Amino acid sequence: MRRLFRSALVAAILCAAIPAVVLASVRAITGPTPIPRGAATSARDITVVNEKLAFAIAVESHMPYGVPRGGIVDVAPVRDGRIERDRVEFADFIPDDWSAWPNTYQHVQILQNDARQVRIRSTRDWGKVRISTEYSLAAGADAVNIVTIMTNEGTKTLADLKSGLTLWPNSGFFLEVPGLHDLKVGRAEHALARRVSAYDEDWCITLHAPYLDNIDNSGRDLLRMHTLKPGESRRFEAHLQVDARGDLAPVMAAQIEFLA
Repeated sequence: MRRLFRSALVAAILCAAIPAVVLASVRAITGPTPIPRGAATSARDITVVNEKLAFAIAVESHMPYGVPRGGIVDVAPVRDGRIERDRVEFADFIPDDWSAWPNTYQHVQILQNDARQVRIRSTRDWGKVRISTEYSLAAGADAVNIVTIMTNEGTKTLADLKSGLTLWPNSGFFLEVPGLHDLKVGRAEHALARRVSAYDEDWCITLHAPYLDNIDNSGRDLLRMHTLKPGESRRFEAHLQVDARGDLAPVMAAQIEFLA
């Protein structure tokens, strides 16, 4: 009887765990974004959703500020299975701190789209430089992993560039880089952490940028000064974290994990 009870208990535990496993999934959706008030409204735009967040890439829709298509234009928390409203105007990689962006092509490709993970690659040119960005979101994750690689395909060395990821919210409040509250633009040598957050009482979106050594626009642009010789590549990795509670505890935990 004891053995029978134990077997029944184990079976009950396993059955109870199955719905959680099924619900922990991620998917890519092609078409106008389901994110309320989202800017990605065209037929080829791509939205990625899991149980914690949603983000949309403008494949056909226009990007703001004259930036070429292929970047993130919408980010929203997901709460109890429901996608909340868009909280971001723009979250993308910029080469050389808002310099002109001569551009002739944009290619966006879904590399992986299954219940475990979605990976998308966006490739654009900036003059003679190829800029390739891979966005990945796993089931159950609260952050989009973003890796951008700049490759100089020209014959001239590009010096004193300031490049990196941006976070421009469209609502709420903004927490600058810790330790740089009075700095609008310049070197981030006194930064206590390499992140910024947009937030309100029931949501928080944080951009973690471990490569950071410069900022612009009060930290909305998290940059690194660098050169790019002919044939050389430069890698930038960042994490766009979304929380549906407005709680900074997950931000601090992620910061510790990214620095480990």
